[in-house]
Amino acid sequence: MQTSVSSYKFEIFDSAVKEQEIDRLKRQIQLVVPPDPNFLQRVGLKPGMKGLDLGCGTGMTSGEIARFVDPGEVVGVDLSEAMVEKARWLQEREKISNLSFQPGSAEDLPFAEGSFDFVYARLLFQHLPQPERALANIYRILKPGGIFCGIDVDHSWFALHPEPESFTQLCKQLVIAQQNQGGDPFVGRKLGSYCCQARLVNVQTQVKIIDSDRIGLPAFFSLLSFGTPYRSHLPGADEITLQAREKVYALLQQPYTWAGFGMFIVTARKPQSA
Repeated sequence: MQTSVSSYKFEIFDSAVKEQEIDRLKRQIQLVVPPDPNFLQRVGLKPGMKGLDLGCGTGMTSGEIARFVDPGEVVGVDLSEAMVEKARWLQEREKISNLSFQPGSAEDLPFAEGSFDFVYARLLFQHLPQPERALANIYRILKPGGIFCGIDVDHSWFALHPEPESFTQLCKQLVIAQQNQGGDPFVGRKLGSYCCQARLVNVQTQVKIIDSDRIGLPAFFSLLSFGTPYRSHLPGADEITLQAREKVYALLQQPYTWAGFGMFIVTARKPQSA
């Protein structure tokens, strides 16, 4: 069995940081690409389908997908058992009967061939050291004609003006730290190509711009992690992070500051004749 690896390791955070990170991830879901019915319908979901939310985190997105496909069912999978516990708590609280969760790795999924109509992976591939292996697994578990939707970032599509020097330096170090942990902060532009290599067809890539004019500068800044997932690989991380955070939030007092980034949304299908 493949050893499970990810550049994002939720378990290493202390309890206070875990709660802060969960809050930030919730804001991402609400502000960036929310899985609302219109979006789910556009990417091809229909009631009655069986779906997999890969890298499900706390399960908020899984729940929305489950509500949409009802009476179909949804399985959420995450490498972090702590995240899976949070997701199960949410499922029980919301009483979503067609939803279940289990720990697992994207590179070694424990499902039979042709198990799912739909696989959704949001902000997962940037953390995978073997994205091609993950997509080969996704291809295997999709039914013929099944849909894949991957949403991820590309660091080159991030902009802030004015940009404090301390934040610029932090971003450069974060790119190196994520790469050293096996991740890829530039995966957005590559995801469509990976789909083709995995023999998926009808591959389409679009970029949705998230900017401070649309969601507000405070909300935009609240999405930034300031290196939380990679502090163990950053020398002097606390000092660098504190300085960058202070300088960035000071921009709220500027007459006009603009920030934006691109979310890459990739859709593809398994061939009907597969």
